[in-house]
Amino acid sequence: KFGTIALKSNLNLSPKEIYETYKTRGQIEQTFDFLKNLLDQDKSYMQSQNSLEGWAFINHISLLLCYKFYNLLRDKNLLSKFSVPDFISHLSYIHKIKISDNWLLSEISNKSAAFFSLINVDIT
Repeated sequence: KFGTIALKSNLNLSPKEIYETYKTRGQIEQTFDFLKNLLDQDKSYMQSQNSLEGWAFINHISLLLCYKFYNLLRDKNLLSKFSVPDFISHLSYIHKIKISDNWLLSEISNKSAAFFSLINVDIT
């Protein structure tokens, strides 16, 4: 009723596993979308090999965190209410302040505190 999908593969997997592997390409595209749109990392502007490698490493860590946030929201069944950009938005207002020799956490809005409580994440 919906047509036929033909895939040629050299993988030693069942047809179902090959199809599921094929479907992961959407996750790869979503990863690049995270980099381009959410993290504004579509251009490096780096002028040395070391700078470019550092930039790529930071992007890698950023993607790991984005997917950690995504998985946390998914595991708590909150993807219909919140997104990774929402998560990052709440995090962006949290700051550490150095007073004398002590680092203190800045005040957190009630909305952000409720969000972190809901997903069971301790910011301190």
